[in-house]
Amino acid sequence: MGKKILYLKEHQLVVVVDENNNLLLSYDSIDGFELTSEGILKEVNDELNSKISQYFKIDIGDYGVAVVCEKMRCL
Repeated sequence: MGKKILYLKEHQLVVVVDENNNLLLSYDSIDGFELTSEGILKEVNDELNSKISQYFKIDIGDYGVAVVCEKMRCL
């Protein structure tokens, strides 16, 4: 099974599902090709939560990612 990858050009971010470790990995990206700064995705805002959840059809909370609210819009 291949890796599940999402490229978010407007954020210069690549998100990869690591199903073996139940994690979402994130990479800073230049044009979707050059990946730098690998890390475990731990927090996202509402917009990224929506994009990632819809694309992968997952609940990001199941992967240990918290949704942080910008400007106190949600609880």
